Amino acid sequence: MKIEKGLLKAKKVERFVESRLLSFLGKFLYFFGLTALVPVLPFLLFSSGRLDYLVNRTTILSLFFVALGLMLVFAAKESPKKTLRYLGFSTLLPAIFAFVFSFFGKKAVISILTRFELTSYLVVPWINKYVPSVVTIAIFYFFIGSAFFISSYFWKK
Repeated sequence: MKIEKGLLKAKKVERFVESRLLSFLGKFLYFFGLTALVPVLPFLLFSSGRLDYLVNRTTILSLFFVALGLMLVFAAKESPKKTLRYLGFSTLLPAIFAFVFSFFGKKAVISILTRFELTSYLVVPWINKYVPSVVTIAIFYFFIGSAFFISSYFWKK
């Protein structure tokens, strides 16, 4: 009898750890994929063709991370309601970052980057050219995140 209870507890602990690990990994991949798309999508949408190879690879990799993150979060949560609620919050975070990025403007972002010596021949021209289009991406993320979050209320447990 004690052995069975011990095995049952061990299985519960194992499932809990597995669920937490899947959830963490899925959340990280989803958030990373969405956040990586913020600086890449303007290149993809408005690029003249100089960096097409790099942009296409980065976009495909980011979308792969988003899809993998979706699957892992759903596997961990085992509930469409919980999954949609989390994905709503996780989609709103990159939107907030993009709004902040665009709100402070080009000069403020460039001055912050120069303090950390992160400016390069690609970063500053990108900021000068594409910061206004980041607002469009932020609005898109905001609507998707809101749709996920609101739709979570229509699912039963």
